[in-house]
Amino acid sequence: MTHVVIVGAYGSAGSAVAEELVDEPGIELTLVDDGDPGGGLCILDGCMPSKEVLSAAAHRFQARHDDRLVGDLPEVDLDAVVERKDDHTLDWAGHRRRGIEELAEHDDVEFIHDTARFVDDRTIAVGDREIEADYVVVATGSVVNVPDLPGIKDVDYLTSADVLDATELPDSGIVMGFGYVGMELVPYLDEAGGMELTVIEHDDRPVDEADPEFGDALLNIYEESFPIDVETNVYERELEQTDDGGVRLTSSVRTGPRRPTKPTSCSASPVVAPTSTGWASSRRPSNQASAGSRRRCRPATTTASSSSVTSTARNPSSTSPRSRA
Repeated sequence: MTHVVIVGAYGSAGSAVAEELVDEPGIELTLVDDGDPGGGLCILDGCMPSKEVLSAAAHRFQARHDDRLVGDLPEVDLDAVVERKDDHTLDWAGHRRRGIEELAEHDDVEFIHDTARFVDDRTIAVGDREIEADYVVVATGSVVNVPDLPGIKDVDYLTSADVLDATELPDSGIVMGFGYVGMELVPYLDEAGGMELTVIEHDDRPVDEADPEFGDALLNIYEESFPIDVETNVYERELEQTDDGGVRLTSSVRTGPRRPTKPTSCSASPVVAPTSTGWASSRRPSNQASAGSRRRCRPATTTASSSSVTSTARNPSSTSPRSRA
């Protein structure tokens, strides 16, 4: 028998590998996950919840742009948005868990609901057991990559996961990173949250790994569709708290053929901030041998501004998002 251990069995990748191998002859499977509730990153904090909350913003965006509709624009009820998102994602997560439990009913398949750690290359410790394997599949997902930015530990900020749970949002803020996550969250923060946003992007355009024409078209669409300020070729330098309870971000703009940086500054108002998923920047692989743990966020107070920007951020507004025609 070939013994395969899958760490992070509740996640999309882990469950897919398990389903592929479960009926293969000569395979013994040990599935490990400590998620509570389990379900995986995509279901609980990624693709699915982001589409859930974004749909509310999409309805308002469509109403705002359809000249056949008359009357005042409806506001987005963030409490209702988060409640429905949680209901749906927890249902999907339950379906994923049931699928893993059904796999564990097969011969030569075991599921262990606990945390795993490596003892050596092919041995993992789970609880009070040590399990040797021919192959170990590590499918523990990823975590938000919060940059090591001077001052970041001294201010409050929102990650992309926090935004998905937020029932209150500030009046304005900065989104650091305009990749796939940032491009999802910017319309939501603008349309559903009514926020004034500055977006910081290190490259010439969003989604820089795609063809330039694609990123240029996306940038044009966003700037035409939403009242946002996108600062390209900008790098964050420092965050600091302001006397009025806000946050100031200083950054540099790249210039010239090789684009050396030069400091600039501007100001913006209260904030939401780094998104990634806040940090809408990037994600890094999780170094924990588990997947699918659920995080709850605290309301944000945050953040910042753009290119050597001086932005002040105040506390999140406790009122519903303002209407915007």
